[in-house]
Amino acid sequence: MEVTDRIASLEQRVQMQEDDIQLLKSALADVVRRLNITEEQQAVLNRKGPTKARPLMQTLPLRTTVNNGTVLPKKPTGSLPSPSG
Repeated sequence: MEVTDRIASLEQRVQMQEDDIQLLKSALADVVRRLNITEEQQAVLNRKGPTKARPLMQTLPLRTTVNNGTVLPKKPTGSLPSPSG
């Protein structure tokens, strides 16, 4: 009986880790997509020269994740987020 319980527990942990990996992959894909958008916008701004364009930090919505992996929009605070955040 103990072996069966241990196997069930390990299978559950593996499933949770697989779910975490999927969330990490999704978050990484989102970061790469947003980085590409930022780089494209920077390239366009560099070609056009100085203009009265909005700062790049305002063009992309800030996001934060909560413990269950759900991505929620972050309310703008008017200041830049810290690098550790």
